[in-house]
Amino acid sequence: MTVNMDFSRQLSCDTATAAWQTGAEDGVARCILERAEEAGHVTFVGRFPAGFGIPPHPHPGGEEVLVLDGSFFDGDGSYPAGSYLRLPRGYTHATETPEGCTLFVKVGQVDPAETARVAADPDVADFTPTSPGLSRRVLYQGGGEEAFLVRFAPGAAAPHHSHGGGEEVFIVEGSLVDDGVRHGAGTWLRYPDGSSHQPHSPDGCLLFVKRGHLAGR
Repeated sequence: MTVNMDFSRQLSCDTATAAWQTGAEDGVARCILERAEEAGHVTFVGRFPAGFGIPPHPHPGGEEVLVLDGSFFDGDGSYPAGSYLRLPRGYTHATETPEGCTLFVKVGQVDPAETARVAADPDVADFTPTSPGLSRRVLYQGGGEEAFLVRFAPGAAAPHHSHGGGEEVFIVEGSLVDDGVRHGAGTWLRYPDGSSHQPHSPDGCLLFVKRGHLAGR
């Protein structure tokens, strides 16, 4: 099944009101944001129950994870809420979440040229001011793509900007207003290559942002 794979369209999905599917075998509830099964390309938010675990398994197309709440661990470390993990293609690990967790996950979308595992622990002190009321924490940069967290202070607005290579946003906390529409926590937004906007946040928010990965799509 193909879901939201027309990258020329601007999209939004509020996971608080969208349909979720719970796996009969694993008990994981998933809200699918985009999917092309034949290509192994999936973006979703998953709620993993306490005690859930997966034995050693490969990631043929790589994997990218932001921990929204709870925690999980693998053989390389543990990942509490706010952690970011990026695994190159072919990486193999086993995972377990004793207390359960909620994850924003992107599967099958890592550039084949990437070979290093990237892990970023939660660190609120690592945010750098970028413009009035905005600060950023870079999680990954490479190959024309970047992933970062952005914090808006209440009332802050981003400078007007164009999305060369497209942009993808997941609202972790708070709310964001864009083109007159207010989007709350748990909303996923995708902007096509070449689009532009100037969002603002009346109440403040924390965003996970990816840029550059939709170039030419």
